[in-house]
Amino acid sequence: MVEGLDPSVRVSQVALGARHVVLLGWTGPGGKEESSIFAWGANDQGQLGLGDWVDREHPTLLAHLSDSKIRHIASGEHHSTAISGTVTRHHHHHHHLQHNNTII
Repeated sequence: MVEGLDPSVRVSQVALGARHVVLLGWTGPGGKEESSIFAWGANDQGQLGLGDWVDREHPTLLAHLSDSKIRHIASGEHHSTAISGTVTRHHHHHHHLQHNNTII
């Protein structure tokens, strides 16, 4: 159980950065499940992918990735990565999340 995470979210993967966490979960009824990414912790480099540099104490949904069908996540010291059919990543030098070569 993750404090602040809706208990209906079925956790699939958790990735740890130096001071942040990214979680891949599944929401929705069976057969119509959708991947959901939540992030929290330090965000001084924008590593949470939320479009700002504000730290989060509790899991925060990355709503802009809701339709991306994310299958895998990973994190490093100051970055987070989400993989669907194409690569989506966030890196501290870019301060933006990328998907299909488009800055989100």
